[in-house]
Amino acid sequence: IAVNGNIIKAKFEAQDGDSGIGSVKIKVGDTDFTTNSVTATKIADYYEVEIDTSTLVDGTTQNVNLEVTDNVQNRITTNVFQLAVDKTKPVINFTNPGTSGEVTVNKTITVSGNASDNNIVSSVKVEYSKDNSTWTTATTTGNVYNWATEIDTTKYDTDATGLGTLYLRASATDEAGNVSEY
Repeated sequence: IAVNGNIIKAKFEAQDGDSGIGSVKIKVGDTDFTTNSVTATKIADYYEVEIDTSTLVDGTTQNVNLEVTDNVQNRITTNVFQLAVDKTKPVINFTNPGTSGEVTVNKTITVSGNASDNNIVSSVKVEYSKDNSTWTTATTTGNVYNWATEIDTTKYDTDATGLGTLYLRASATDEAGNVSEY
C-alpha cells in the first residue's frame, strides 16, 4: 500500500472459538507490541485501527504487524501488509506549447506533456479556461507518462485575429495520492 504521510484506516477480522478475542493490536516496523502499538477498535464483526504514517521516512517500506490476543492470553503475531512510504510529488510538464505558453488560437491546437514520479503516476488531468476561473477538463490520449489532447480554440478568439487568451493547467497524481500542478 502506497502512503504519503496521511492517516490510513485498516480493517481486520479476528475470531477465537474458545475464549474469545481479548485484543487486536497493530504495529508498524517491528513486532514489539509493548511500545508504540495501537489497539484496534471492535466494530460489529471486524476491528478497525488508524495508522499515522506522518513519521515514516520517505522512500522506505515498512511492515505492518498484527497481534491478536485471546481472553486467556494466547497470542499470534503476523505481518499483514507493507506500506511503501512516498511523500514525493510527481513532476508534470507541458511539452507543447512549451514554456512560452503562446499558441495561435482560432484553430484546433495540440497540447501535450509528460509526467514522472519516483514510483507510479496514477492519473493526469489537463484543463483549459478562457477566464482563468471556469475550467474544462480535456480528454487526453496516450498514457499518464506521455499525454496529448486537442482543443478547439475557435470560441476563444473573440475578434478573429488569432490573439485570444486560453489558460492551461495540468496536474499529476501518484499512487500514494501526492499531487503536483503546472
